[in-house]
Amino acid sequence: MKRAVILSVLFIWTTSTAAQTTYDEGAPVQDISSGISYQRGPGSTNTFNWTYPYGTKLTVSDGSCCRNFEIGVSGYQSIYGDLIFRYWDPNETIWKPWRKVVLANENGQVDLKGDLITPNPTNDDANVNLSWYNNTARIRVGGSGEGAYNGLDIQSVGNISLFRILHSGKVGIGTTAPDAKLTVKGNIHAEEIQVDLAVPAPDYVFKEGYDLKSLEEVQNYIQENGHLPNIPSAKEMEANGIELGEMDMKLLEKIEELTLYILAQEDKLLLKDGEIAALYSLVHHQEKRLKKLENLLKANEP
Repeated sequence: MKRAVILSVLFIWTTSTAAQTTYDEGAPVQDISSGISYQRGPGSTNTFNWTYPYGTKLTVSDGSCCRNFEIGVSGYQSIYGDLIFRYWDPNETIWKPWRKVVLANENGQVDLKGDLITPNPTNDDANVNLSWYNNTARIRVGGSGEGAYNGLDIQSVGNISLFRILHSGKVGIGTTAPDAKLTVKGNIHAEEIQVDLAVPAPDYVFKEGYDLKSLEEVQNYIQENGHLPNIPSAKEMEANGIELGEMDMKLLEKIEELTLYILAQEDKLLLKDGEIAALYSLVHHQEKRLKKLENLLKANEP
């Protein structure tokens, strides 16, 4: 940043002088006078093949292979102009493409006027891109080769993964190896959760023909297996976890079966109540007859 400020001061100072020799955009450094030269763009004719023909630049050259670079403004009006920079590559013997110099505005905000792209240090073909697409802000990890398909990781101090998005679209919170669309290692606190069912709701329990086991059959099954029919064992649940929607439906199935058992018991209790009432009436009638007999016997005593 200090280097850019120094160059900017030099640039402002040199603009007070007349423009020096203008060189072709691709001119090799050997053809450029050593020192600092100020060049004004050729304009609409672009006779020197400038990338930014309306721009202005400073060329710093040592007249040999190395330490050659240029800094400039891409346009002659501030609304069109960006601060730009490029350098001479002595290995490829070419000027490298222009790069925009990112600066903060008067409010301390940085406007890139384009995408923010960070390549993988070990593979320039893989990168992470912060940009806008169809009026939507996006973070995109892509490209090809090493690192392009490893996804995006949000970390805390110590490189601890907090949030991982894989290339497949799977998301992990508290884990770097999600095995579903969302994998959370830890607690989830929510006001409400809506689950779309992939299994039928168990109203079939109330339909005619449903095979409702007798209580004796259920008792025998529990004694033999140690858990309710159509419910995984504790060992299975510990090993495989549970599918929330499926398990809720299984539990609802058991609640509906319990309702049928209760209703059946209610019918039996009502029947017993009727039998008890009939017996009570019979006993009461017999007591009345016995009372009459006792009165007759007492009346006939000598």
